[in-house]
Amino acid sequence: MVEKIGTIRNPLTIIAIFAAIAEISGTAVLPFITDANQGTYVWFLMIFPLLLIVLFFVTLNFNHKVLYAPSDFKNEENFFKSLSNASPTEKAEKLRNEVREIENESAQETKDAAPLLPERDAAAISTNAQRDIRGRYLLAEELVLNKLSKEFGQSVRRDVRFPTPGRTFIFDGVVMNDEKVTAIEVKYFRSARSISPRFREVFHSILDAAERLPDSVRNNFTLVLAVATDAPSSDYDELVKRLHSLIGITPFPVEVRIFSLEELEKEFNLVA
Repeated sequence: MVEKIGTIRNPLTIIAIFAAIAEISGTAVLPFITDANQGTYVWFLMIFPLLLIVLFFVTLNFNHKVLYAPSDFKNEENFFKSLSNASPTEKAEKLRNEVREIENESAQETKDAAPLLPERDAAAISTNAQRDIRGRYLLAEELVLNKLSKEFGQSVRRDVRFPTPGRTFIFDGVVMNDEKVTAIEVKYFRSARSISPRFREVFHSILDAAERLPDSVRNNFTLVLAVATDAPSSDYDELVKRLHSLIGITPFPVEVRIFSLEELEKEFNLVA
């Protein structure tokens, strides 16, 4: 009988065996319980399976991937096919968050200029600054992903949703090559000073997303943190140093790449 059960390969098998043993053993000991306690015990035998079913479907609804073993994703490409692209609303929300981080750098400049200008002109400067930041970030993301696509020699799948507890994280790009999974996150910083401490919270979301991967995928997982900047090359070491201090120790390799936005514009013939 034991041989027919086979090897336990995933949590679903453990749940099934546990439920079966609990019910069989619970029924077997019923005759040995005193009459005074049998009524309570019978209620337990009726309620316990129902509770187990409710918890199972709650897990299935909110965190279904924990019910599968890494071996259930023998072909890693099938796992990534199960991931969907971000919706336009999710993309817009991520863009707003990115722009909000970058705006902190120019906020002080706007405050300094505001006392010298009429209120209407100061508001116009602030609005134009927001549009400029949004445009620069979108340009940086597009050029960096095109640059990395050329380096990898294959197209980058863009805006991929990774489910994490309580939220969904969107990677700007994902590449699979020879069983190696490379996630790409693009950031735009005007200077080394513009790196917000809030970046640590963003990176924790990346760690959560990576933890959701099957072991067979996570063991070959690499993150490329691609930074496009207007800062001079003399500031690159400071950029890398600050980023590594915020990232800390990670369970997977993190490659920090710095790109000059001006050089990318020239490479893709966007400037004379």
